[in-house]
Amino acid sequence: MKIQTFQNDSRSLNTLFVFHNFLRNDKKIKIILSEIKKNTKKDMMHHTTNVKATMSEYNSLLIKELDFFWYKVTDLLNILVKTIGRDPRPLNYFIDDAWAMKHEVQDFTVPHVHYPFQWSGAYYAEVPNDDTYINFSEVNSNIKLENNLLLLFPSTFYHSVNPSKEKGSRYSLAFNITTNLNEN
Repeated sequence: MKIQTFQNDSRSLNTLFVFHNFLRNDKKIKIILSEIKKNTKKDMMHHTTNVKATMSEYNSLLIKELDFFWYKVTDLLNILVKTIGRDPRPLNYFIDDAWAMKHEVQDFTVPHVHYPFQWSGAYYAEVPNDDTYINFSEVNSNIKLENNLLLLFPSTFYHSVNPSKEKGSRYSLAFNITTNLNEN
């Protein structure tokens, strides 16, 4: 796994975390991809959200089959916050909602934030070979989409995805995370 960070201040938690080749197990990638495809056979949101593509309902991916993925994401976020935030207190992270998307040629996502959540993320399971980027204005960064790419970022970061140019479907999921201090 290759990790990149994009931030305006090296001591800040206002950081975009980019994980290339996030999952090492092809079997698990196929499980995620299968769930995304199953949930994007029909556009449940009818292009009425920030996602101008086929999209599932918001909680459609909070399922047992993806628990391994949610555990890995929340565990990783806990490590990052403890390391960068220098806060030794244990935090509990919860995936609040998660949805699937299928982008075709000319589909895109308009600039938006995920407030009032603390953290958000996106995972790209299958991406056609084209020049499609996710754009983050807070850290002045454009990240080229690729297979098996995970992004974690503060929910207040504006982000968008430019229109797909190549034929072929891009399958991804997005999610929001809330935090509670674990006082145990």
